[in-house]
Amino acid sequence: MEFYQAISKHYDAIFPLGEAQLKLLSEEFAGKNKILDLACGTGTYALALGAKGFQVYGLDLDASMVAEARSKAAKERAKVDVDFLVADMRDCAELFSPKSFGGIFCIGNSLVHLPSKEHLGTLVKNVFDLLEEGGVFISQIVNYDRVLHYGITELPVIHNRQAGVRFIRKYKYNEEHRRIIFSGTLEVEGEKPVTNSVTLLPLLKDEMIAMHQEAGFKQIETFGGFRREPFTLDTQALVVVARK
Repeated sequence: MEFYQAISKHYDAIFPLGEAQLKLLSEEFAGKNKILDLACGTGTYALALGAKGFQVYGLDLDASMVAEARSKAAKERAKVDVDFLVADMRDCAELFSPKSFGGIFCIGNSLVHLPSKEHLGTLVKNVFDLLEEGGVFISQIVNYDRVLHYGITELPVIHNRQAGVRFIRKYKYNEEHRRIIFSGTLEVEGEKPVTNSVTLLPLLKDEMIAMHQEAGFKQIETFGGFRREPFTLDTQALVVVARK
């Protein structure tokens, strides 16, 4: 809990809003009204979409993240239609009615925090059911094809010099269980470093496509980043845009 409380206080310095991310989301959700942000963190993208006129709901399992999101939303309440809930994204089908949303997104490598491919498959099916006809689901994870192929053991350090924050990210692959142990260390000037470890699912591109197909998505595009660059073994990310 100490780790996530520390992360929530510095989340926006570690993961600031990306213009490429917002551009892709805005373009794909154009003409839609109601949007759902799964694992919304401190609500950066939910609020940015709200400022563009979308009605947005954000869910996050961590209460400290949602508290930060609500605090930010309160300052913009007159300008945005955004609501935040403390909830597991796997419960989204219980919180909302079928065909409630024109767009749903889950970015920031959040999907791979689920405990199994079965849980993820169920989530993708629930997302499909929550989307109206023509709705769009956008997700983004680390390129695990690359991680496993090259035996990558750490991701680039995120260093915000102006904020005095460093986020160190290390990977250890457990081949027997086909899981990655992710160790994150938050270093803030003047504070004691905080470290936490979680288990991740190293999902490959073909596995992600298959899950979307099994859920019922007919049109599925993959990219190597939010600028729609082609996905290759050497791109840093896997972005999936799926249409119902």
